[in-house]
Amino acid sequence: MIRKSFTSSLYLDRWLIILRAITGIIIVKYGLEVFSRSTWRGIRHG
Repeated sequence: MIRKSFTSSLYLDRWLIILRAITGIIIVKYGLEVFSRSTWRGIRHG
């Protein structure tokens, strides 16, 4: 029982780390896209 719960907690920790990494990558990509679009607009208008 103890070993089972320990392994499940390890898997949960691993999934949390993976989810955090994925969300971080998505946020960075989205932010860069928006930033590049806004800068391109500014360059075109400027």
